[in-house]
Amino acid sequence: MDLSNLNLIKIPSEIGELTHLKTLDLSKNQLSELPDSIAKLADLEEINLSKNNFRAFPLGAFRINVR
Repeated sequence: MDLSNLNLIKIPSEIGELTHLKTLDLSKNQLSELPDSIAKLADLEEINLSKNNFRAFPLGAFRINVR
């Protein structure tokens, strides 16, 4: 899902309902935080968060699976 370059300042918590999402591009926005529900994206393989205003990420937001 490409949500890049939209000047987004917030991602709705409902993003966590997209459990089969494989890729998420949130680059080039004005984001400073992610909703805790981002951790529900169990099938997420790739996320681009570049060129935003992040200072920290929620603990446990991403689970890393090493294969």
